[in-house]
Amino acid sequence: MNAGRLRTVLGVLLADARRHKLQTAATCLGVAVGVAVIVAIRLASESALGHFKDTVRTLTGQATHELVARQPLPAARLTTLLASPGVRAAQPVVTSTLLARDVDDEPLPLRLVGVDPFLAPEFLDLDETTVEAAAEIGLFLQLMQEPGLVAVAQRTLDAVGLPDGGTLTVRGPHGELALRTVGVDSPSLGEADPPFALADLATAQELLHLGERVTRFELVLEDDAPALALEAGERLQRPDRRGERADSMTEAFRLNLMCLGFLAVLVGAFLAYNMAQFAVVRRRPLLGRLRCLGCNAGDLLRAVLLEAAVLGGVGSLLGLGLGTLLSRLLVEDVARTVSTLYGRISTPVPELDPLTAGLALAVGTLATVAATWTPARSAARTPPALVAGRRRLIEPLPARWTVFALLFGSAALLLPRSAVVLPAVAVLGTLLAAAAALPHLLGRVVRRSPRLPVLALAFGRIHRSLGRAGSAAGALAMPLAMTIAILVMVGSFRAEVSSWSQAILGADIYLSPRFVELQPEVARLPEALLDELEELPGVTAVDRLRLLEEDQGPRGFLVAGSPLATPRARGSLRVLSGGTVEELLARLDEGDAMVSEPLSRRLDLGPGDTLTLQGQDGPVERTVAGVFQDFSYDRGYAMLSEADFLSIYGETGVRSGALLLEPDVDGRELARQLTDRYPDVEFRDVARLREEVIVAFDDTFAITYVLQAISTALALVGILTALLCLHLERRAELGVLRALGARHRTVGQLLLSEALVLLGSAGVLAVPTGLALAWILVSVVNTRSFGWSFPMQVEAGPVAGLLGLALVAGLLAGCVPWWMVRRAAVADLLEDGR
Repeated sequence: MNAGRLRTVLGVLLADARRHKLQTAATCLGVAVGVAVIVAIRLASESALGHFKDTVRTLTGQATHELVARQPLPAARLTTLLASPGVRAAQPVVTSTLLARDVDDEPLPLRLVGVDPFLAPEFLDLDETTVEAAAEIGLFLQLMQEPGLVAVAQRTLDAVGLPDGGTLTVRGPHGELALRTVGVDSPSLGEADPPFALADLATAQELLHLGERVTRFELVLEDDAPALALEAGERLQRPDRRGERADSMTEAFRLNLMCLGFLAVLVGAFLAYNMAQFAVVRRRPLLGRLRCLGCNAGDLLRAVLLEAAVLGGVGSLLGLGLGTLLSRLLVEDVARTVSTLYGRISTPVPELDPLTAGLALAVGTLATVAATWTPARSAARTPPALVAGRRRLIEPLPARWTVFALLFGSAALLLPRSAVVLPAVAVLGTLLAAAAALPHLLGRVVRRSPRLPVLALAFGRIHRSLGRAGSAAGALAMPLAMTIAILVMVGSFRAEVSSWSQAILGADIYLSPRFVELQPEVARLPEALLDELEELPGVTAVDRLRLLEEDQGPRGFLVAGSPLATPRARGSLRVLSGGTVEELLARLDEGDAMVSEPLSRRLDLGPGDTLTLQGQDGPVERTVAGVFQDFSYDRGYAMLSEADFLSIYGETGVRSGALLLEPDVDGRELARQLTDRYPDVEFRDVARLREEVIVAFDDTFAITYVLQAISTALALVGILTALLCLHLERRAELGVLRALGARHRTVGQLLLSEALVLLGSAGVLAVPTGLALAWILVSVVNTRSFGWSFPMQVEAGPVAGLLGLALVAGLLAGCVPWWMVRRAAVADLLEDGR
């Protein structure tokens, strides 16, 4: 390889690219759009998920482990912990989330953290500013000496409109509290979500009515420490365990987002492939002269690929900027989805990191080079005499590519235990198969010319450039098909969740502790309250739900115990296998268990299998009576009768309850009355709760709706770029028509007819392809990601609306070449053909 000759050839090609600015801009635009989408999705998702993990680990400090239990632990346990072998340090901690009001009277969660001032400094991972401020005012000594005093960040005081030293009124698990505050200029306390209020251990115990108990112990264990002796009900866990669990739960979420990003790159690659085909045809004379001047096939191939790499790099750089801007619009929806699924976070600000930038540049450049490979090799292998002569047609990809892509995608679905990534590969394989098949479908359409002169001319022009027109139509069909698939999947899921909530929410009023969302491990309903509600006029029954986590590592799940008064009275249970509702309830009374569908899939449990539970007195086994449908917990849970639950785990507080009312009682009015009477309990009538289920669903899939818009935008960009590409190639033909006397209106009809043919063929193939993709998303990807199954429901309205939008956009895009022809002189159009 001669480096000087290669540089010369590359310089000639780049000079040609500069002369044809529209074609070069179209190539860069296709790459930039694909890269922008993948950058935006990665930045938004990583920023939101990373912020979630940072929030989880705030104030974890130097602790290597935590000792927790289902109930608060006695503070005296500290003595035995410090005496245990391998325990280098230990401290008791009290935590609870309180509810304040900001200056706009909006709820503001505040995390109360009570620590021992003598033990805390070794654990707290406070920033340098906080440590200096604490030293200046003697913070820990002040907290210890003044009862009811808490330290909060100055920005938190500003949010609630209080001066330093003011009294903050908050609502806690046991009513309203008045907290005396001292302000600290602390990012670590104020930037957490929710922000922290630091208190002396005794103050926190008094505020929360804990007596001599604490919520957990933080430990620093030696690397070779022996197993810690645990008492009944205790468990040892990593302090960032919730974050680790969130990592595993969000893996499928992150993967699904990135698959759509790579789809955008795939669409951009098809547009680059189309432009490369056009460039090879247009440059035949130039390439022929280079071959005749001594440029061999290898140098020519390398030069064309290097040019593609340069254009791909420029498009990728442009995509980095666009993607960063787009991520700031996208992150709010990602944060909303993460908050709904895994825990409340604020909206972070995405920042471009070197890894994302390098990944985007590599993906965009390599995709452009790969898309250019086939046209470049075709040009390099052509004999010089033929290259210098007439233009050859570029044929579409062979039909065997369609078969290969289908087999490739199908193979990923044949493995029943495959990871989520393999169904995602099946989605991409199906899209590639559709894109490869579309030119052959288009060829059949345009093979026979219609009688109308304009349509006959349009069909003939498309047939003469079938390879490029087909790849352009394929670039249109892919995002259209993916958008149809997302529409069908989300619509089916939403319809099923709505139907499920109508069936499963059979009680009239549901109640839960006011702080259950903020501190689910502690908040419980008092038994006395439930007994009191059961005596109210118009209440026929009070249902109770006890819930705890069965800690079995990555196979952990939730276990619920309930008398199931609502299903018994109103049949509000959707059984998927194991018998009727009545039969399963009878089996539960006999000591068996039911499992939700996600848990059934995660642990491969079905009727007749054995479920092992870690009870207070050791492992116990229960036979699975059946599987029921549930969308409330993606990890799944097991259901026991209340008596069996208490016999296994001992006395455990009631997490939530439900009231069954007589037919003539107004549930909404009673819920309002009970809310006024019991301010620490939230009462919701069934109609409101069903509305909240749909709102939570929409929040969960907020990012999906944005991705629908992105897919639609990709399709519209593909339409414009493809039509512009075809127009640039055949401007000389339009010049000939204009020279022969064709009117501007005739040329416009011709261009719009071509646009309609391409759009029609892309739409005809996009609909069945989109439905096939929807089936993969509904029946395979969704089931393996979350364990939920639901029937696919196709609503014609949204699909027809999408196709109509694409049609209108295509017609508008077809007007762009027409506008360019109207502005160009006939001589300039003819000059482009030389």
